Amino acid sequence: RVAHIFPIILWLNGILVYGDSLPHYKQRESVFATRTSYLANGNKNTDFPLPEGCVPTYLWGIFRHGTRNPGDDEIVVFYNKTERIREKLLEAWAFGNSGLDSETIEYIDLWHYNLTEEDGGKLADAGAFEHQLMGKNWGERLGDFITPDTTEVRSSHAQRCRKSGEAFTAGLFGETADYYVDDSVARPYDSCPSFQENVNNNETNVLAESRKFEASEAFEVVASEVEDLTGVRFSVEELVTIWEMCRYETAYAKDVFSPWCNLLSDEALKVFEFREDLSTFYYKGYGFNITLQMTTPIWVDLLNRLEMATSGEEVVNKTVMLFTHSSALYPFMSSLGLYYDGKPMLASDWPFTDRLWKTTEIGAFATSLVFIVADCQDDQAVALTQENAENAKIEIENLVPRPRIFLFHHEDLISMPGNIQYVDEFLDHYAHKLDVDFEQVCAL
Repeated sequence: RVAHIFPIILWLNGILVYGDSLPHYKQRESVFATRTSYLANGNKNTDFPLPEGCVPTYLWGIFRHGTRNPGDDEIVVFYNKTERIREKLLEAWAFGNSGLDSETIEYIDLWHYNLTEEDGGKLADAGAFEHQLMGKNWGERLGDFITPDTTEVRSSHAQRCRKSGEAFTAGLFGETADYYVDDSVARPYDSCPSFQENVNNNETNVLAESRKFEASEAFEVVASEVEDLTGVRFSVEELVTIWEMCRYETAYAKDVFSPWCNLLSDEALKVFEFREDLSTFYYKGYGFNITLQMTTPIWVDLLNRLEMATSGEEVVNKTVMLFTHSSALYPFMSSLGLYYDGKPMLASDWPFTDRLWKTTEIGAFATSLVFIVADCQDDQAVALTQENAENAKIEIENLVPRPRIFLFHHEDLISMPGNIQYVDEFLDHYAHKLDVDFEQVCAL
């Protein structure tokens, strides 16, 4: 072995973390699709997020868990494949057939995959950090509007979601807040047999386009590039494993690139991103109507709460948060009508660089959609409290603002479909969501 020149590497709870920031590796654009670190997209601005003159009155947010470990089934696959990949890389280096730098080879030589099945799916330290930071940032933006006594926190039963909620509220309030598990809203797909059979367990249809792409010239170019660099001809499955190690370790290290990424060019990262965007589009996006329809419990929750929050009745919980999975958040985002390119994604669309459905940007770890209702005193649209006001001579105290609604994605203010600005417009536009019979559409 060459002399050890890497920063100290530690294993904490089966998760790889770095002793320092790996300064000898060039930081590149994070293009890791659904495994992109929150830190690559999170809004660092903590200024008050609403227009001047607006006062928040209600908040409803849905949050994906932070950076997590691979699933238990993935861990077994990665363990077996990475050992063989390492052997091939080191053998090619030993025979003088590799163009990899000595530092990368040193890292790979010392590297071992230490996660076990028991670690599968659990929140990583970086994931807790992401949510704690996000909670802190929202607290700084909204000040004393959000208080523990007026906040309702719900979660999926999964450890990664519960721990994400705990970290978020710790950052928000300085201590963890109480929460309860509500899988009926956080995991509606579990209660939808039609989705399970026709989408979740139907790889033939869901993965058809991504498999076409794997057989395309774009993937052949990646395989040839990696072979030229390493002296090894890898299969598609092995190349995907290299990408998985690259992006998981980068997320663990809080968006500091893993040395595994040195095996892949910037263009190769975009190829893998497009491959995953194809599968995600059909699995969790616009590919099948049932994927959008199974979000009905989320819509019922949101619309009913918005109506109550703007009805004039007293609302105890002014802030409502739901910590869930990409399998709920992506379909809900799609059912809102966001990030649709006007047609189904196809393998033949590559490179399609200006597409809207780009999960690196719209679906990273800890991605969130936050709706904020506000009274904006400078708004020209008002509602009369006295229908019989004579000659429109109305005292200013008899005018109340028409409640506005703002949508934040990744903590950035975005426009809603149809340029919706008011709560009543939102309720009207999406009222048809309440007409969906969840039991009926989910029945086989």
